[in-house]
Amino acid sequence: MFFFQVHSVGSTINTLDYINAHDRTLICVGTDDSAIRIFDESTHRLLSSWIALHDRHNHLHSLHPRSTTNPSPPNATSTIPKSPEKFVVNWNQQLCRIYASSTDIDYISLWDVERERCLYTMDTGTSGGVYCLTSDSNGYCAAGMGDGTVRCFDTRSQESAVLIIPSSTSLNRHSPIITLKADTNDRLLSISNMSQLRRWDIETGISAELPVPQILQSVLAADVHSTGNVLALATPNALQFKTCFGDLLFDIKHSKFAQVSCLSFHQYRQLLAVGFNDGSLSVFTGKTNSSTI
Repeated sequence: MFFFQVHSVGSTINTLDYINAHDRTLICVGTDDSAIRIFDESTHRLLSSWIALHDRHNHLHSLHPRSTTNPSPPNATSTIPKSPEKFVVNWNQQLCRIYASSTDIDYISLWDVERERCLYTMDTGTSGGVYCLTSDSNGYCAAGMGDGTVRCFDTRSQESAVLIIPSSTSLNRHSPIITLKADTNDRLLSISNMSQLRRWDIETGISAELPVPQILQSVLAADVHSTGNVLALATPNALQFKTCFGDLLFDIKHSKFAQVSCLSFHQYRQLLAVGFNDGSLSVFTGKTNSSTI
């Protein structure tokens, strides 16, 4: 295992992705101030950084709270805890693009990484907020929403969007999708914050829950290895590794995992990047026994 710190005071790591996984690996880090930072994996050197969501960044640094349709009186207090807003990013290796969004906005920004320029934005058509993103080499982008639905876009045209509507059950309606991965045969695999696994058909919009045993604790972060068929789930007290059938392979227990904010598997190597709320980043490598990787 190796470790390095993201040097930005007050920044929480919200999302991680690997760039150039087939060659000289870089790590793409998205922080809660809507900034994208690209680090060299071997030297830990910062290579590039920019603000991906300017309006959200300005809002977070404003002295005035964001206005709402039903603002609370100045002296009112709320007993309902509010989840922290989260910045989400997806790197597309073939197209050299980054998709960026957040749990508190209703659009997705498409960035040209080489020129560090925003090409355009896509309206999600819902106020549920974007919790995760995935994309493919054909120009399709899918977003996992806070209301348990999935939105799919054809980014070859700014106006074209394909909407995937889930079945009308209460199973996933209010369970945010925290991880979304492209599967084979035009399908998507999603994981909710209640460890529900669903497979989505892009062409028909039909989704089905996979018969995987759910865990009692909420899931802080999750990822699916693209070739190994392994799930990584971060809970408040452990980092669990399971098969796609729900069988537990092994887990690592530590109080530090209560601060996990995101997970990301390397596409080809036995590496798992883990981001934390304090701005630190750990990369676990290799499997040696039942308690370490």
